[in-house]
Amino acid sequence: MTTKIPATSRAAALTATGEALRVLDVEIPAVIERDALLVRMTAATLCGTDVHVADGAAADVGGALPLILGHEMVGRIAAFGDGPRTDSLGQPLAEGDRVVWTHGMCGRCRACVIDGEPSLCENRRRYMTESAHTYPSLHGGFSEYGYV
Repeated sequence: MTTKIPATSRAAALTATGEALRVLDVEIPAVIERDALLVRMTAATLCGTDVHVADGAAADVGGALPLILGHEMVGRIAAFGDGPRTDSLGQPLAEGDRVVWTHGMCGRCRACVIDGEPSLCENRRRYMTESAHTYPSLHGGFSEYGYV
């Protein structure tokens, strides 16, 4: 199963706190990194954190705008980067499989491997904290595609 991947993903992005989200076309990376996934979103929740970020009460996100909100999501695998095609438990994955995920930890740094503290990952990619202009661009659930 090979999915035709478009060049951009429509995403509901925060462009200014206190204003309505705007639908933007966000670039989809042409190459998926080793151990990464491109996922076609099927659902994303709206939680209190999203509301507080959007209204400016949670943190100063000015430097991160435009910001794709949503950090609780589910989708189906559209493409793999090079590397193992397994989940976090080592179970095999294939295109079209449904996945849920959270912030990405590298699994290779000292915090992940030696200290056993992936929440302190030195290379962590978090959702809702990086601009849609920062590679790999798809940092939130309110988008057609997500980068895992």
